[in-house]
Amino acid sequence: SKGKITDQDKTNFLKNLKVSTNNNDFKDCDLVIEVIVENIDVKKKVFRELNDICAPRTVIASNTSGFSITEIAAASGRPDKVVGMHFFNPVPVMKLVEVIPGAETSQETIDLAMEACKTINKKAIPAKESPGFIVNRILVPYLNDAAVAY
Repeated sequence: SKGKITDQDKTNFLKNLKVSTNNNDFKDCDLVIEVIVENIDVKKKVFRELNDICAPRTVIASNTSGFSITEIAAASGRPDKVVGMHFFNPVPVMKLVEVIPGAETSQETIDLAMEACKTINKKAIPAKESPGFIVNRILVPYLNDAAVAY
């Protein structure tokens, strides 16, 4: 049915999923997606740590809903390998992912992020680095108006 995965898809996904509390397990990944609290200082700290752990080829993506990818990338030490990949909640149901390059993000990094979205059956849309990217930039004014009207 719509929005549901098959048992085989679930089995394949779980077979490839590795859960760990050891950051050193990220050293051989091609793509690491940060999904932590929306605090710019915490995100920059994590990106610095990932830069020290991950292979030089590793792309590091942030799931931020609005922080500057350029600012996060600058803290990473590998600004060409940093991109925003903003997933929407609930992630298992929502297909949309905004892919946001920073000022120094390479085309190769953008392409990898877009392809990763396709691989997991998500609809990637390229977004410019601007406040709220695309969806939140459109949605938040409506929410504010609704709150005032209520």
